[in-house]
Amino acid sequence: LRVLSYNVAGLPPGMSDSKPIQNMLRISPLLNDYDLVLVQEDFLFHRLLKLVARHPYKSEPQPLSGIINRDFLTKVRGISVSDLGDLSDFLGSDRLTNDGLNRFSVFPFTSFERHTWVACNGLTEGANDCLAPKGFSYARHEIADSVFIDVYNLHGDAGRSTEDEEARRQQFRELATFIQERSAGLPVIVAGDTNLQTPVPDDREAGRSEEHTSELQSRENLV
Repeated sequence: LRVLSYNVAGLPPGMSDSKPIQNMLRISPLLNDYDLVLVQEDFLFHRLLKLVARHPYKSEPQPLSGIINRDFLTKVRGISVSDLGDLSDFLGSDRLTNDGLNRFSVFPFTSFERHTWVACNGLTEGANDCLAPKGFSYARHEIADSVFIDVYNLHGDAGRSTEDEEARRQQFRELATFIQERSAGLPVIVAGDTNLQTPVPDDREAGRSEEHTSELQSRENLV
């Protein structure tokens, strides 16, 4: 089972120098080397990303916020990330974009769900995590006749402040609880952009919590 987890950096134009339009076209054919692909930051260019991907089973992207329109893109091209406070007039009560979490699979999957983290930190600072409804997605994949794996794709808080570290810790506790409740008795794959850094004590603790959950699952379900 060949699995790829990839943050494809599909940020709105003007907010990143990652050249998403060109890169999605380069990434798309490479996805065919994998049975299961879990992507993060697949915000605006999903059509390009899936253009030549041959996987028969794909998640439908979460709808974009109505904020993303021609007027918005004209404004965002003219500012830097450090000036994101100027965008607050566009936000209202919505997040800036969708969760960016999608999957491509050669295996059928059911029960697909998206969950936004209860905790996040940073709208105009702290890596701007609250601009997107970051969280995790879940689905049950049938990799052979009556053989199932629960697959989780996640994107953790990216900032480096104490508040960001606490947000990540709460996020992984939330994920661990969900896995224990939803995937008891089944093998699991947990992948994504964790934004964990092992030199950071709180991140180490969050990582150990995730590893402990996975270890309990693997002992319970020898595959």
